[in-house]
Amino acid sequence: MSKCKDLIVLGDLNCDMLQESNRLRPIATDFNLEATCPQRSTTPPETQFRFREVSETEVANVVSNLPANKAAGPDKLPARVIKDGLSVILSTITSMINCSFTTSNFPQEWKIAEVIPIPKLGDKELACNNRPISLLPVMSKICERLAHGQYNNFLCSKGKLSAHQNGNRKLHSTETALLKVTDDILKAMDEKLITIMVLIDFSKAFDSINHETLLNKLWNIGMAPSALKWFSSYLTNRSQKVRLGEFLSQRLPLSHGVPQGSILGPLMFTVYVNDLPSSAVNCKPECYVDDSKLYVRL
Repeated sequence: MSKCKDLIVLGDLNCDMLQESNRLRPIATDFNLEATCPQRSTTPPETQFRFREVSETEVANVVSNLPANKAAGPDKLPARVIKDGLSVILSTITSMINCSFTTSNFPQEWKIAEVIPIPKLGDKELACNNRPISLLPVMSKICERLAHGQYNNFLCSKGKLSAHQNGNRKLHSTETALLKVTDDILKAMDEKLITIMVLIDFSKAFDSINHETLLNKLWNIGMAPSALKWFSSYLTNRSQKVRLGEFLSQRLPLSHGVPQGSILGPLMFTVYVNDLPSSAVNCKPECYVDDSKLYVRL
């Protein structure tokens, strides 16, 4: 009887998590990639982002840096197995990832997440009081890390990210964001002025991302159609199941958001809010991913 009760609670928790993030998102889940993007891009084709094929050395470096003590994904294949057998399977893994990039297709089996709810404050049986951490297949993480490296290098080298964004930028961190704000406050004090600040934090930030809006922003920031199609494949037709101890819920589809615990998730959210600082007219913005500060001197 206790086991049946746990399974019922588990299924309800999975549904509640999806409903909670669904409540916070805009209504628009089914979209056509061609309709999402204009026929012509404002970015010249020669400067658009495109995936290039990766070498076995690049793949080996990513695999060697995988933490061996992390929990396995839904396929129950631990990173240790990949690392131990790398000398035999390296060429196969490299071919699979290059095939994904060249065909603009992210494999369906890599889109399945096993969610572990991490309780925060309050009643842990309520979805809003749990942080959903997605355990993803190791192969998904390897592919994501290589895609992240290429796209992040493009964004940084072309200066595509806002100067007020301190997340996912080389030589930037929470420390640089705090130093900038602190310095501005101290300068205001020297000039006998006060600083008024508003702190903004997005609720369910990663879960509430609208795919159509994100793809449109990826297009506008300078992405070739082939790369955009790969990101569309990465984002869509995902699914998740929730694990509590030994119990596992049924799998349910995800129509919005990016998985917490993914490699590309933080970078995708950074692009999603990249134009937010430019909307601040009469105040100064400073951001770190989903945490933003708006302040003005008086």
